[in-house]
Amino acid sequence: MNVIVFDIDGVLADNSNYNKWYKNGEFIPEKFGKDIPKLKVNMWAKELVNLLYMTNYVILLTARRKSFREKTEAWLSKYDIHYDMLITNDETKDQVEYKLEKLTKIPSVSLIVEDNPELVKAMRKEGYVVLQPNNMYED
Repeated sequence: MNVIVFDIDGVLADNSNYNKWYKNGEFIPEKFGKDIPKLKVNMWAKELVNLLYMTNYVILLTARRKSFREKTEAWLSKYDIHYDMLITNDETKDQVEYKLEKLTKIPSVSLIVEDNPELVKAMRKEGYVVLQPNNMYED
């Protein structure tokens, strides 16, 4: 069975207001955590995940911290997003290092949907096929 990997923030979740979770360039987890239940879903991504879920193994690989797992699962349920596995960050690793490490442990990855340009570049360098949607990094 093919494995399809989706990012959450910037792909499934609309993070167009991401600037409010930072102060002086530093991420403020408490602000983000409070906003998780209010995040809107990107309908194109939800529909794609749910369609691919019918015939593939879908993994959500997110840089979200483990402490946000319960809120993340509630958000995914609220929007009826289907998946087989959710992998969250251990809160100590850089997003690029963390996601690349996790990917090496997942067999048969056919496609990754990721918005972060740095991650997309690193994943492609490792030989993965990556779909990059328009995102908050673009002007």
